[in-house]
Amino acid sequence: LSLSDAGYGVHLIEHTGSLGGMIPKLHRIYPLCACCKIDPRIAACEQDPNISVMLNTKVSGLTGDFGNFSVTLETENQKKELRVGAVVLAAGIETFDPAEHETYPHGRFPNVITSVEYEQIQKPLGPEAGVLKRPSDGKTPAKIAWLQCVGSRDINQCDAPYCSSVCCMYALKEALNTKEFDEDIETTIFYMDMRAHGKGFEDYLNSAIDRDVRLIRSRVHTVDTLPESDDLLIRYADESGHLEEESFDMVVLSVGVRPGGEAIEIANKIGVNLTADHFVSTEPFRPVSTNVPGIFVCGGLSGPHDIGQSLVQATASVSEIASILSPEPFAAPREYPNASEAADKAPEILLAYHLCPGMAPDLGAEIEGYALKTPGVKAASRVGGDISAALTDQLK
Repeated sequence: LSLSDAGYGVHLIEHTGSLGGMIPKLHRIYPLCACCKIDPRIAACEQDPNISVMLNTKVSGLTGDFGNFSVTLETENQKKELRVGAVVLAAGIETFDPAEHETYPHGRFPNVITSVEYEQIQKPLGPEAGVLKRPSDGKTPAKIAWLQCVGSRDINQCDAPYCSSVCCMYALKEALNTKEFDEDIETTIFYMDMRAHGKGFEDYLNSAIDRDVRLIRSRVHTVDTLPESDDLLIRYADESGHLEEESFDMVVLSVGVRPGGEAIEIANKIGVNLTADHFVSTEPFRPVSTNVPGIFVCGGLSGPHDIGQSLVQATASVSEIASILSPEPFAAPREYPNASEAADKAPEILLAYHLCPGMAPDLGAEIEGYALKTPGVKAASRVGGDISAALTDQLK
């Protein structure tokens, strides 16, 4: 969107069937629901005349130089060549599959789930409509444990010596969201080191402690089921080295992040260097520039980053491109009606709004009542479902 705003034509290539990456899978980008942030941007990309969105499309090759690249694309039925001046790699990340780890019985015990699966349970549009239930029997859990560093800081079973950067904070977010659902649910986070490294993160950690989120510094040894029960028993070594055990109704695995296999394949095909951890390697003092001039990287593909850091890198990529490459938009300049033609007419405004699931049901009536008292507003209408769909079809 920033490139389009600067006048560039943009080809947005996505190998899956939808835009947004990991964010649509989340319940909240604290404190807002994820859809409030991502849906308007997806809609803007789809409707921008300078952006060509290509879904279910893979990059199979790249030749040329900065300012004159030829990109080969593949869909299910055909190949296509694009001529572009620069390339931004923003293929994102995937989460660690805990089935690869012997300690965590994900897939064997129904009440052991990943953090992404827990976010789906919390989502009002998720499988449980935002009602917190454990998978085995549909009961509301009384005690939930989060296990940190699953797929991070582990060279023995995960080949991931690095910290994934986001897991501590999203575990705190999920625990606090659980408290909002039911303050009486006991929430416990088993961690090695709590890394609240960003602006405001320490305050967020303290707010979780104030809400009675338990933090146990430990190393988890095993997760097992109790006899004749779906409850789970966690055995762990505490800070002093003593072996302890405690039962829980659910266990959430805070899975780490890594580059997706598709992203690694693309990088290898176009000659971009990778680090030992399979992230894209960047140039010293130029954190979005790769070894190939004209190819830039942003987000989780260059290393574990949160959403804010990814946005900073995306903006830096735009700046790098704009400093060298002249814009060439797809669309002709937009034509607007002459202001004098409507100067004598009173404005007629239609307010179209969308309510995220979980909001107060009477909020829509309040919005419409307030809007219709505003001069110039002739009507107000709630837009249902996916706000990235064509508004004109919903408002006919």
